[in-house]
Amino acid sequence: MEDDPNTSPGTETVHASKPTIVGLYGISGTGKTFLLNDLRNLKETLGISNFFFYEGSQVIVDVCPGGLEEFQQMEDQDKAYWRQCAISRIHDDCTKSRRASVVAGHFMFWREGEDYGQLVCTPSDLDVYTHILYLDIPRREDCPKPGR
Repeated sequence: MEDDPNTSPGTETVHASKPTIVGLYGISGTGKTFLLNDLRNLKETLGISNFFFYEGSQVIVDVCPGGLEEFQQMEDQDKAYWRQCAISRIHDDCTKSRRASVVAGHFMFWREGEDYGQLVCTPSDLDVYTHILYLDIPRREDCPKPGR
């Protein structure tokens, strides 16, 4: 087997064991869901079957007992736990299926009038994601404001 000049010895195993999982971030209204849906449609059009697409908030709803209403009433540390459970499920799905994925989610929430935003990205997110894309697009005016 010929050596690949772009690969260090031993890195093949590391890359083979960690699935490609792309985090897609941006403030509410920047088009994360729109882009995710376009990617889903492109996948179907091209007949590509080796990708998963996730709405991070939907995965949280799926793993958290009581769903979104219960989750929203929790303390921050409990929310962080369920966020970590959600990204772990995504990682496990991708590892078992050997598929790449794109996950639309939130890095932080920043409510109007607050001096600082609330970071919701977890250490598990940063460990699982192989790439992070942040949509730096102005929020559309016809989208509801965050927190409403």
